[in-house]
Amino acid sequence: MSQENSPAIPAPESDLEQEATSAENVINKTKTAQEKPKAPPSTMSMVIQNLSGVLMAGAIAVGLYFFTNSVAVKLAQNPITSSNTLAMRVSTTVRTFLLALGTGATMIFGVVALGIFLLTIQEVIKRGKKQQS
Repeated sequence: MSQENSPAIPAPESDLEQEATSAENVINKTKTAQEKPKAPPSTMSMVIQNLSGVLMAGAIAVGLYFFTNSVAVKLAQNPITSSNTLAMRVSTTVRTFLLALGTGATMIFGVVALGIFLLTIQEVIKRGKKQQS
């Protein structure tokens, strides 16, 4: 029989080549989509995003402050009543740890809120100077 009469069966290599080519095309399209530079956000949207972050971090800091303050008051109102020195040391350590953890978390969120606020002011000033020139 001649090859002209036999049905054309694609070689497996050509299917693999087509799949590889289509996969390369998809990869190239995603690369070009990723390489396009994004426009910087407008000043107003940046300010709104930053100030919402300031409000969230500030609210958490204030909440932690009041919580830590209430824990400190409760611990001060309930002194340790034990004659066992080990129990006294362990309870004092736990109380100190609780207050230190609350105070540290309060300070972290407070500093983050302050930092974001100052960063917002800096960016507004920078963009204002760029628009003037």
